[in-house]
Amino acid sequence: MSNTPLHLHLVSDSTGETVHQIARACLAQFPEVRATEHVWTLVRSDTHVEA
Repeated sequence: MSNTPLHLHLVSDSTGETVHQIARACLAQFPEVRATEHVWTLVRSDTHVEA
C-alpha cells in the first residue's frame, strides 16, 4: 500500500465525538493504513460544508 495518508473528512452536526469513535474503530481494522483526520463539527447547513 502507498505511504500516502488517507484523508478522512469527518463531518458532524454536533461535537463530532461519535463520528470520531466510528472512524477510530474502522481504522483499527486496517493497521497498515495511515490516516489524517479532518474533523468538521457543528455543521448545520450546506453553507457550512461549502465554506
